[in-house]
Amino acid sequence: MKITNTFLGYVFLVFTQVFFLFETGLISAVSANDTWKSWYGITVDGSAESGAKYARQMGYDSINIKSGIYASPDTYKGKQDFSGFKFYFINPDKMLISSMGYDRNINITKSYSQAERDFYNQYMTWKSYDPFPDNIATGWFQGTSTEFNPLWDFQQQAVIDMVVEGVIAMCHDYEDVSLPFTFAGHMYDESPLDGYFYCWVSGRNKVTYLSNWTGTESGLLHGTITHEYATYQDGKAAFFKQLKARMLAEFPNAKWIVEPYDVYWGWINQIKDRTDKDELTPDMISQESSSTEFVDDSAIFNSGLAITKDMMGISQPNSVDEYENRLYAANAGINRAWYNWFLRFGGTGNMPSFQNITEVYPRLKLIRCLPNWDNLNNVPLTDRSWDGSVYRSTKSYASSDVMYSRQPKTGKLFVVFVTKNGVVKLNAGETVTGVQRADGYFIESGDGSADVAIVGDEIRLKSGVSIDVDATNGQVKGRGYIFTVSTSTGIPPKVVTGSATDVTSNSATLGGTVNANGLSTTAWFEYGTISGTYGSKSSAQGVSSSGDTAISIGINGLSAAKTYYYRLVAKNSSGTKYGGERSFTTNSTTTNLAPNPGFETDPMVNYFTAGKGTFTWTTDAAHGGSRSLKIVSGQSIGTFARWMSKTTEIGAFAGAYYTASVWMKASDIQQYGKLVINFWDSSLKYLGGYKSSGLVSGTSGWTKITVQGTALSNAAYLRAEFRLYGPGTLWIDDVTIK
Repeated sequence: MKITNTFLGYVFLVFTQVFFLFETGLISAVSANDTWKSWYGITVDGSAESGAKYARQMGYDSINIKSGIYASPDTYKGKQDFSGFKFYFINPDKMLISSMGYDRNINITKSYSQAERDFYNQYMTWKSYDPFPDNIATGWFQGTSTEFNPLWDFQQQAVIDMVVEGVIAMCHDYEDVSLPFTFAGHMYDESPLDGYFYCWVSGRNKVTYLSNWTGTESGLLHGTITHEYATYQDGKAAFFKQLKARMLAEFPNAKWIVEPYDVYWGWINQIKDRTDKDELTPDMISQESSSTEFVDDSAIFNSGLAITKDMMGISQPNSVDEYENRLYAANAGINRAWYNWFLRFGGTGNMPSFQNITEVYPRLKLIRCLPNWDNLNNVPLTDRSWDGSVYRSTKSYASSDVMYSRQPKTGKLFVVFVTKNGVVKLNAGETVTGVQRADGYFIESGDGSADVAIVGDEIRLKSGVSIDVDATNGQVKGRGYIFTVSTSTGIPPKVVTGSATDVTSNSATLGGTVNANGLSTTAWFEYGTISGTYGSKSSAQGVSSSGDTAISIGINGLSAAKTYYYRLVAKNSSGTKYGGERSFTTNSTTTNLAPNPGFETDPMVNYFTAGKGTFTWTTDAAHGGSRSLKIVSGQSIGTFARWMSKTTEIGAFAGAYYTASVWMKASDIQQYGKLVINFWDSSLKYLGGYKSSGLVSGTSGWTKITVQGTALSNAAYLRAEFRLYGPGTLWIDDVTIK
């Protein structure tokens, strides 16, 4: 084999003297706090040095080793650019092929030496007994039918042993403890247990499985090799477990992170029913797809696995839109989850194929820092909010006009103006002492005080300052600044909760008093239907006097005949104070908001459809009456077809608590049917929504599915969606929305 003497010597040393390694202290220390969850993971685009330069400015402790074009240890060792960083490997088993002196991809138009043929034939998975390279099972094709990624034959214990020890050796090869530059852990990109096998169809990659080639979920036996694992899934699981155990033996604080495209179907569903599921639960999961399912898919957190929302993240490279990025960052923020860069900047969806961090828009740089910085600044979840439009915390803010946050290591205020309407609100007691423009690395690049107007606690961009727009796609890039601020101290506010007045079936006015003790103070009410638990928040009222100031704030969108508990809250630079809890009960009403709830008249008046499949108004099944809605889906696994109420059909009130239910019947459903309620504002901008935890799957009789949730701020409309995920047949009947 084409393996260097250094590599062979180290593997031999590991096999024969494992205990010696412990005795001589060959163990790296990685910080045990949450900084490891915030990483700059670009490995394909830009140089290693430019990535490190940006990562240092934004306070990242960890970076990823370049893997798009193999970067040897000499790229990093002894280089001050990387001093103090920890490093992750992405797909280290694939990197190992390069470090052993072989091509990571097989090109069928290339001539291979006998030694190269022997290497691939001995250690890679076979799909047939055709001559090399047609016998090798194909992974991801590199944009052409002639070049593909081979996959290790992990059904061979000998291969697992070789790869694991090779990866451990590679980790040590990249370390430079004198800088220091030390190992943080492994990351895996879309690496399900059943492999990452593809075929080339119509000019693109298409997922396939070993069984489509061999008739079973197994690679082929050949020559003298043996398979200690009956299926590829079991072999891959054994590899992950052995690598994890060896990694922790060598590097006790190292982490294992996976990045499936779809968290549930790409990872959770594959391990949740295995006896070794705990060993296969990673330290962190980052979602590649562009959605909020990484924190709001109940199937993830009800799977029986020890997974919490602070272990979750998103690293999508597909969406450039400002609102979508704000949506993902806000949902990460309110759940103590994370938003990171992984592997590449973009090139899929509508995200431009940026080649260097300096090309990435300022707003795209900063938005991914907001939830991470709030986490690292230890901002309590009670001090973070998202109303579907604006994300707020004591350290950060993001709207359609401006975004800003405080860098945890320096305390500096990083700002991106998205429009000229953006206003930065300083916290009470903060004073600006310096303004710098941000360059392509978001590094201070010159005095920017002439660009902004600072009046009181507000910072605005001056009218003559332009905000860059990408001429190729019309996307606003944003304009970045860094503010140095100083902070003074004072006395927290005094708060008394008053009575509720003007109570109706869906609204009330809440009162109280606040003494701001001379500091700029913000007051609002928290309220909800459970004593001591306040899921909703009123609008805010500003106070700054040193005497008692009356607070009166209206709330609406309440549910009828419900008891609500509330308290007054006030906050200034010296702290947050809470008034006592009080309660009121709304008037009663029993109206079902769902139009044509039994579908006994033409549903197309009030409802519409989307997705691949056949949608009918049918008489072949009904829960009540004689008709129902029906979907015969042609969607693939992980996607859905749906019936929906028309977006403006059902009015909604911001802050109101809604309960929706529907009866569903299933036939041969491969995934599941679910009920979803989504909210839209008066300009028909999507705000967010809720998915039912209950579902129907397989073949089942009529089942009641229910979902509940509070309408987001600015909500004007509620849309009910009856979704069928994957192939199958679903009937829908008797909808109730209250």
